[in-house]
Amino acid sequence: MEGNHPAIIEPAIFDKVQLLMKARCPGKNRNSSVSIFSSKIKCGHCGSWYGSKVWHSNDKYRRVIWRCNHKYSDDEKCSTPHLDEETIKELFIQAINLYTVEKDIIIMCMETLLAEMQDTSEATFEKANLQNELVAIADMVERCIEDNARFVRNQDEYEKKYNELVDRYENVKARIAALDEQITRTLAEKETTAMYIEKLRGLPDTVTEFDENLWQSLLKYMTVYGKDDYGFTFADGTEIRI
Repeated sequence: MEGNHPAIIEPAIFDKVQLLMKARCPGKNRNSSVSIFSSKIKCGHCGSWYGSKVWHSNDKYRRVIWRCNHKYSDDEKCSTPHLDEETIKELFIQAINLYTVEKDIIIMCMETLLAEMQDTSEATFEKANLQNELVAIADMVERCIEDNARFVRNQDEYEKKYNELVDRYENVKARIAALDEQITRTLAEKETTAMYIEKLRGLPDTVTEFDENLWQSLLKYMTVYGKDDYGFTFADGTEIRI
């Protein structure tokens, strides 16, 4: 058993909303969040997600196991083993206890990351100015149309002026949308990072029981590489190998 810490901080992974949106895209690795284990256990052979299968569904030996969803769908069968839920839980407990050995260091690094995250005040100020500019351009477009209706104008000149104003309006509008996305992403990253720090602070020195909340909030995904070879990638980018 060993713990590997190749990357304590990976800021990009904190934008969970974007990650979830990507995970729901159609395809071989699409997300199907039914159980807490859905889209959380990855096949180390083909990269697909594990899904639940019921064995002996009609008798007293009924058992739910998890295995690669594409284990038998390709010409080459995936070599990764199936797991029952109790085994998954026990492995997670081992992994999180290895992960939290360096809890204080991780918290310190994440606090540094939080302090260095981009401030949104400059983007907010620029957005407010652009919104005022957008209103002014809209007024100019309206006046341009009214003047053309009231007075005899050279239509080529009118079309040129009108198109220039519309292009300017669309460019400013696009910039506002980009700033909105930037501000929203930054605030989401800050909030998620702060919540992650608080979650780490609240962890006991040793986790003895499986906690669904810890599984969902701290773990990005588990990877099954082979028999007795598992990886747990936490939301800060750290992978623990067991």
